[in-house]
Amino acid sequence: MATGNKLTPSADTYIGIEFSRGIAALMVLTAHYSIFISRDKSLLNFLSTGVDLFFVISGFVFARLILGDKNIKVRSFFIKRLFRIYPLYFIAVFVYYYFSVPSENGLLYLVKHLLFLHTTSSKAEAFFLNPPFWSLPVEMEYYMFIPLLAYLCRFNRILPVLFIFSFMLRLVLIIKTGPVGESNIYSVLARHLTGILPEFLIGIFLYQYAVLNKKNKSIKVLYISAIAGIVIIGSLAYFSVVYGAGRISGLFNMLCALGYALLLAPIVMVNQDRFTGKIKSTFVFVGSISYGVYLFHNAVPKALSSVGIEISGYLAFGLCALLTVGVSVVLNRYVEEPLRLYGRRLARRYENSSLGAVVISEARS
Repeated sequence: MATGNKLTPSADTYIGIEFSRGIAALMVLTAHYSIFISRDKSLLNFLSTGVDLFFVISGFVFARLILGDKNIKVRSFFIKRLFRIYPLYFIAVFVYYYFSVPSENGLLYLVKHLLFLHTTSSKAEAFFLNPPFWSLPVEMEYYMFIPLLAYLCRFNRILPVLFIFSFMLRLVLIIKTGPVGESNIYSVLARHLTGILPEFLIGIFLYQYAVLNKKNKSIKVLYISAIAGIVIIGSLAYFSVVYGAGRISGLFNMLCALGYALLLAPIVMVNQDRFTGKIKSTFVFVGSISYGVYLFHNAVPKALSSVGIEISGYLAFGLCALLTVGVSVVLNRYVEEPLRLYGRRLARRYENSSLGAVVISEARS
């Protein structure tokens, strides 16, 4: 949270996860800005899998609630999520709408974006304002699923069963989707929680293994996990550059999620007290601007172009990245963080009143 001019993490924050959140946003930025450097298929395009890293991180972050013994006060939980996600997104939607190409469906697309319904039809609609917006409905669906998931986790070994079920559902959706780029009900479902849930569950397994199962915290395990993650991500990157991700029929992103989880394991398994001083403040800063970077990085080139600034190459890459970071810092300080804290205060009122009494039972088998 913000204290004065300094950013400080909450007591349950994993500093390495905060930093990884920032890295994921910068990965997506780099993938989209790669067009400034080369229009050919390149390794930079693989960095769009930073979205899969985001999904794993979301699974990990909320695993404490899902697997914990404390009650989830549903109304206060959703209030906090709304104030965390919506303010910056609301601004971003109108910014991109301002720069969008005029369309007879433009106003409809705007409304559907504001309601997180823009991924219910076609790819053209989902990408009309800003391609990265496609992942926001998935995140919101995951938040809505968390209370039910917490309830299901009362039962022993339910997570492996749920993972197998969700994995099989994903396979069915992949098979039914048909050729790459085809739009049908199956391709739509594949881009919602019905298809993405395994990636969130991988993040929950990461928390269960790396945090709750303390006996596995050995140097040998850290090395094995890191090496396995590097091998998986490296192999997928090579495969995507040489053959294209579509050649492995949609399992590509889930394999990326697995590789990123293995890379994250050593980060969360080490003693968090080792992150001190400038390292800690830098990691928290990078994480704090990640959402702004993710939302607004494609708006910066549009803004420069609208005022007649046409640049390319590494100069465009560097200038746009620098401006994106600057915009994200300002938005975090004056919009994102104040409203997030307001949402937490508002939620706390419900937690201390009968209005917040709708809870998920704390009983665990």
